[in-house]
Amino acid sequence: MGVLQTMMVYIFCVRLLRCPFYRDGQYQSLDEQDGQQVQALTLFYLIITANVESPAAIFNPMKLKLNFFMIVTTILCSVFLISCGDKDKPDTIEASPSDINLDFSANSSNTVNIKSSGEWHISSKPQWIDVSPLSGSGNENVTITAISENESTSPRSESIDFKTGSATASVQITQAGKELDILELNPTSISLVSNANSSASVNITCNGAWEITSHPEWLNISSTKGKGNTMVIITALTENDSASPRTGNIEVVSGVATASLQISQVGSLEPGCEVTIIDEVILYDSATFRVNFGPKASYFYAAYFPVSSAGWSDNKIVEELEKSGTPMTVENGTDLTADDLNESTSYIQCFVAYNEKGKRGEVIRRNFTTPSSRNAPIAYIEDVYYSTTKWHWSTKISATAQEYYMLVYGGDTAFLFAYLLEPSDMGMIFKDKINDLTSYVNSQDWNVTREEGEMDLLICTWAQRDKKWSPVLNMFYGSISSEEMPDNTERSLPRKTMNNAHSHGRVTPHYPEQREMLKRHFRVLKK
Repeated sequence: MGVLQTMMVYIFCVRLLRCPFYRDGQYQSLDEQDGQQVQALTLFYLIITANVESPAAIFNPMKLKLNFFMIVTTILCSVFLISCGDKDKPDTIEASPSDINLDFSANSSNTVNIKSSGEWHISSKPQWIDVSPLSGSGNENVTITAISENESTSPRSESIDFKTGSATASVQITQAGKELDILELNPTSISLVSNANSSASVNITCNGAWEITSHPEWLNISSTKGKGNTMVIITALTENDSASPRTGNIEVVSGVATASLQISQVGSLEPGCEVTIIDEVILYDSATFRVNFGPKASYFYAAYFPVSSAGWSDNKIVEELEKSGTPMTVENGTDLTADDLNESTSYIQCFVAYNEKGKRGEVIRRNFTTPSSRNAPIAYIEDVYYSTTKWHWSTKISATAQEYYMLVYGGDTAFLFAYLLEPSDMGMIFKDKINDLTSYVNSQDWNVTREEGEMDLLICTWAQRDKKWSPVLNMFYGSISSEEMPDNTERSLPRKTMNNAHSHGRVTPHYPEQREMLKRHFRVLKK
């Protein structure tokens, strides 16, 4: 019975230890270490008393009350000593993990677990880090967030200190360096067919946000900005109605990285059927254009239109050109004259050439404005007469003329020139022969030998001021019949109206071999 009673007392003590008691301003249970100390003291007391007296003596009814009092007193003293000892127990705080990594981007975050013996707070942290919460007690999870992006390619690392009482726990924070911007295009060049709505795709490989900053106006881009890897569709908005490809670049940017996509759209017109204007003469009432052609051109059309036609499409121009007359034979150096024009008026001269299969080249448009004839420098012809042996005339210049050039044609040649040419054609011939001509600066009389059989006389003059050609080219044409041939007498030669056989056409062509044949007969006059 004594041993049984002893065990019952021990069990009573252990149960007592599980009861809460008042410590640090609140009721608490003894922790494991404190309980073990109390249990050890109780057992020690029981063993001592058991050795001194017999078990029966310990639980003698006469002494049981005293022994029970001693046991309880021992337990209370142990608890009191343990409670008092807690005030000297060291502060503890742990952070797990003690090292965390963050992505380079802003708002990247990670979590740390804080285990503390009491209330804790943040004692120090980097400015680029946000911590939530900033304080707490006991065990708690803390979120650590990067406020800003690490703009450097190198990592940045600093620590956060958590403190409770005199104890401190540090967490090392490392934010990765910013990755180098990656931006690649595949393919780097594409070619579209000539049709409108022709399209192609390009793959953008990127480790961040990207944006297309520029592209040709004739293209539509399915996406002009995005993030990460993306496929973009590129579409031609209109047909390329030229003989040549049209090209452009699409520029893409991501951070400091750039990439360029070269794009082209083939032409729908026949290459080699080009018309090229190589020279021109614009007078107040006419205009002549000298043109060359591409190697595949077989025939062409030419016409001038009012400036109100500027908005016409190429197809509309082609339709009007084909209505303007019959096709003309291609020959490089052909001069085409637009006559009967109004002065100080704008026009559009148009050309289009075709190959032998009827496929056309590009429509060529040349905007021009006829100048005013008012106060223009002029060299004009007066007092023309003839005899059996000579031609005579006076060349006079206007007040605005500083110098002039003169060409003279006689015989059948003069007739042909008067019949075929417009003043602007003569202007083109002047420009061809300027190196062979002499300039004159004063009015003067001329006497030129009249060759036997010469019946026609054509005199052309063109004045300059400040080395600029006049908008007015003056032409005198006279013709005599066999019945009017004098016998050594001088007779006046009246001016005749030039009967231009091509004046009904909108554009008059003159071909090189014909023009060269006529020019062989002109006379270079020298004083």
